[in-house]
Amino acid sequence: MEIHAPGKHVQSLPDILLHLAIVTIGILIALGLEQGVEWVHHRELVAEARENILNEIRSDRKEMDTHMARLRRHRAGAVEAFEFVTDLFDRGKSDRHNLSLTMSTARLRSTSWSSAQTVGALALMPYADVEKYAALYSRQHEYLLAYNRTEDAGVAAYGVFSRHNNFEKLSHSELEAERARPMNMISALTVEMQFAQVLGRAYDALLSGKPVATPAVPASAVPRKQE
Repeated sequence: MEIHAPGKHVQSLPDILLHLAIVTIGILIALGLEQGVEWVHHRELVAEARENILNEIRSDRKEMDTHMARLRRHRAGAVEAFEFVTDLFDRGKSDRHNLSLTMSTARLRSTSWSSAQTVGALALMPYADVEKYAALYSRQHEYLLAYNRTEDAGVAAYGVFSRHNNFEKLSHSELEAERARPMNMISALTVEMQFAQVLGRAYDALLSGKPVATPAVPASAVPRKQE
């Protein structure tokens, strides 16, 4: 913004006041236009951030639906492995030979949420909107902690399959230790499924315009990733 001196010599007080008024009005108009442009930019930034976050949540909701079906299969495989070792522990043999222990992860994203924080869009949003988005991503973070626990238990349980051809040679105490591995995986998968259900309800609540409820799983049960 530039301010120029009057084109002719100022000779009286009215001329001075007139020129001051003109300059003041010009400054106010310029500031008003600048603020107007900034306001429009902020509105566009917030609208884009909100749309990106909602699209991300819709995508995560679909992914969680698919992952829940996978979790049920993973748990069934872990139960089969547990029963296999239990048979050996109880009878010294097992009729279960086609064991399948699998794992997968829900590809949940939080990129749009993180980006909105980085560009400052959250500071321009109504507090109620930020609060509900933060509550949802908090539920998502809790679910991912539960997944981390399942991942650790699954890695340990894979030993059942790498050595199952030699299980008949193990002692009762060794079999008991091996049986604990798939049992821990079953427990971890059960907890993960509970957190997945809580997260699914949180997705549905936000997408339908309702408040994201406090999780049904007690906070004390939130698994922590091992250091």
